[in-house]
Amino acid sequence: MKLSCEIVQDLLPLYQDEVCSPQSREAVEQHLRECDYCTALLSCREIPKPIAISPKKEEQAVRKSFRKIKHRWWLSILAVAMILPVIGLSIMIRNEYRGEGICFSNLKELWTCYGYLDALEAQDSVKAASYIDFSPLYLEYREAIEMKPEDYLAEMEEIQLNGEPWMVHEGFLDGLGEDLTEEELWRSILDSGREDAMIPIEVFHELVWDRGDLPLSYGGYRMDNGICYFPYETQLGTFMLHEGAWDRMNEKDGYLSDHVSMMPKPLYDQLEPLLWERAQQWCQDTRERLWQIIDLDEAAFKEYMENLYSKQLDDLFGKGFRFRENHYRSIYKFTGWDADFTVYAELQGQEERLEISFFCNNEGINHLYANDTGTGQVFHNQLDLLTPRIPYNTVS
Repeated sequence: MKLSCEIVQDLLPLYQDEVCSPQSREAVEQHLRECDYCTALLSCREIPKPIAISPKKEEQAVRKSFRKIKHRWWLSILAVAMILPVIGLSIMIRNEYRGEGICFSNLKELWTCYGYLDALEAQDSVKAASYIDFSPLYLEYREAIEMKPEDYLAEMEEIQLNGEPWMVHEGFLDGLGEDLTEEELWRSILDSGREDAMIPIEVFHELVWDRGDLPLSYGGYRMDNGICYFPYETQLGTFMLHEGAWDRMNEKDGYLSDHVSMMPKPLYDQLEPLLWERAQQWCQDTRERLWQIIDLDEAAFKEYMENLYSKQLDDLFGKGFRFRENHYRSIYKFTGWDADFTVYAELQGQEERLEISFFCNNEGINHLYANDTGTGQVFHNQLDLLTPRIPYNTVS
């Protein structure tokens, strides 16, 4: 087996140390007998030897390698740290456009909600009250104080149906269509499922008999759309009422006009004196309820409400309520930002999860309400104290 000089020169260190195989040794010796240069190279001992590396230099090389790896690792971290804010900003821009989620224009409102809940958790009633914006409530109460009895009466207008005068709430006909014939009006009321209309029984029969959908159901007539109508007796005859209005008429106190928005004018004329008397009573009750703030300007009203609200919260804490573990759920934009949170509340060892919603603006929380998601009736009865309003039982 003949070898080239290059291969032989690679094998010479092994040949010299006598660690090569017999076959390789025989091939090298055959080459040396024919090649003076390689023989001279072997006799002069000019075979290159591996360079020995000191332990110190080896340690320095390892450290240098790790420094390079560490440098690249920090560069990776820096790149991720630069990318994450971009992703966050993109999400906030998208939420700003959609009007939901955390975005630029609701950060203050969101921190206000957290601050309020943190104050509840710390039982700091004064700090919790400071997060409430009482300006909208002030305007609402001022408007209520200045209302007159006639302001409590619904705006009514007179129309002609079946050749007779009827009274309807202003705007009742909006959405039913314009320039309707009388028959089309009644059909539109039935087809739209309006709950607040009285329908003469003769008109009802005439319209629905053609459909063949008048099965008797619990004293009423069930139509093909699932709605049930019940007969309602009056001095002017029998009228059909939607089941929604029928249920409210039978379950709640009040007058017919509280539940329907159209009725024959003679019926309304009979009710009008009673409605006027009730409007006067409502006006008087409102002023008696709000007598403490009648003469207050907005700044004085804010101070009064902060004191009142902090006292309400102290009453809540005094009854054993404890709040903890605030969790952000969602935030949506309606008239303002509506933020939803869940918190845990405890009362004498009973634990409930509460859902608290806030309507917020740049000034603070302008509306707040809480619902317990458990079954504790005590929670439900007491949570009104979280609502920043003048309670109805403060009249002296």
